[in-house]
Amino acid sequence: MASRESSENHSKETDFRSGKIDAPLYIKYRDLVLFKNSNPDEMRSATREAIGWRYSEDSEVLVICFDKPVFPIPHERMSAAGLVILKDCILETHKIKIKKPFNRSNITYSGHKKP
Repeated sequence: MASRESSENHSKETDFRSGKIDAPLYIKYRDLVLFKNSNPDEMRSATREAIGWRYSEDSEVLVICFDKPVFPIPHERMSAAGLVILKDCILETHKIKIKKPFNRSNITYSGHKKP
């Protein structure tokens, strides 16, 4: 069976506003499949991959955000997009190391630098 990385701290919350963010995670998991007007005998769960930051977890679920503000606007409500993944469906997880912090000034768009 594939390896699983378990958290030592259940009910862990990540505070995106304070900058205290865990390393991003790679997650491979079994996903549920909704079908309609199909042969149920041919249906199987899908294996999917995701990359995101751990937002919270408990003994049953892991909540990751894959899209979040870099610099939240003051008084902005939490605005993020992500997944709630059942831990029983997780096949493997790995922390992702980022060697160099993201720097917007290093990115070019269509051959020119974005202001």
